[in-house]
Amino acid sequence: MQIDFLVQEIKAHNAAWQRFFAANGIQPLVISYEDLVSSYEKTVRKALQHLGIPGAEALEVAPVSMKKQADELSEQWVQRYLRLKSQARYRLVSQANSYLLGFLRAIRPGTSIIAGKRTL
Repeated sequence: MQIDFLVQEIKAHNAAWQRFFAANGIQPLVISYEDLVSSYEKTVRKALQHLGIPGAEALEVAPVSMKKQADELSEQWVQRYLRLKSQARYRLVSQANSYLLGFLRAIRPGTSIIAGKRTL
C-alpha cells in the first residue's frame, strides 16, 4: 500500500533527524499534535522558552487559527485503511506460512536445506 510506503519514509526521516540531533548534541523540543491542540498557549510558550526568547511568559499568544479538518469521513478512511492493512498482513503471513510448511514437508531426512541436495 502506498500509505505504508509513506509511513516507512516518515520513520526513516525521523530516524535520520534523531541521528543528526544526537551527533550534534542537540536536544530538540518534541511537541505532539495532541498537546498543541489541547494546550495551545502553554505549548507555544514552552516552544518560545525552549528557543530562549526573552520574556516568553509575558508575550501575548495569538488566538488559535487552526481548524480541525478530521471528521467522521476521515475517521472512516482510517478504519478502512487499518482493516485492509490487517487483512493484507494476514494474507501475507498466511501465504508465507503456507510456503514454509510446503518447503518443510518436501525436505526429507538427509537433505541439506541450504543446498537442497542429499548429503551422505
